[in-house]
Amino acid sequence: MLSSKFGVLRALAAQSVTAPSRNFTVSAVAFAQRGKTDSEKKKAAKQAEKAKQAKLKEKEKAFKQKALKPLRSLSGHHVYIKEKTNPSKKLSDVAAEWKTLSEGEKEGYKRRADEINQKRAQIYPPKPKRPMPGFASYLKEKYYDGESLAVVLKELSNRWNQLTAAEKAEWSPEKSAVEKFKTELEAWTEKRLKAARDHGLP
Repeated sequence: MLSSKFGVLRALAAQSVTAPSRNFTVSAVAFAQRGKTDSEKKKAAKQAEKAKQAKLKEKEKAFKQKALKPLRSLSGHHVYIKEKTNPSKKLSDVAAEWKTLSEGEKEGYKRRADEINQKRAQIYPPKPKRPMPGFASYLKEKYYDGESLAVVLKELSNRWNQLTAAEKAEWSPEKSAVEKFKTELEAWTEKRLKAARDHGLP
């Protein structure tokens, strides 16, 4: 009887020692899994943010390309097409109608186009002109008539290649002109981008 009581006590003591150990093991595994999940979530969030930034960068690049492209002048034909085209009338029909207009009517649309072009040029100023490179200045100065364009260009190119570096430098734009162009180009870029954001793409 006494031995059986001791056996029960030993069993209870063993359970009291092993149970916390087993619970600790389970908790450690759960903690490790939770840590792994948190790490994966952070990695996924980082990748998503990186993809978002890349998409925004690509969108801004496309916007700049459109905002800085040369401004295309409108013609009277453009104004007429834009004014007359609607969901109930095909573009081909409007284009055919344009051909039936009198010269006086077409001239009226041309004047309107000129007014629109002037206003657009004030909002979207033209790009400053780059100083003419040395070779281009040389061609402009030395060009002569009498032969085909291909023959003249070939002859002048050969003459240019025979010049010394010092002689070529005399035809190059002055450093001050190049620096001025860079400053003007930077200011123009900022102005065109602002205009595109404020008034829409040209």
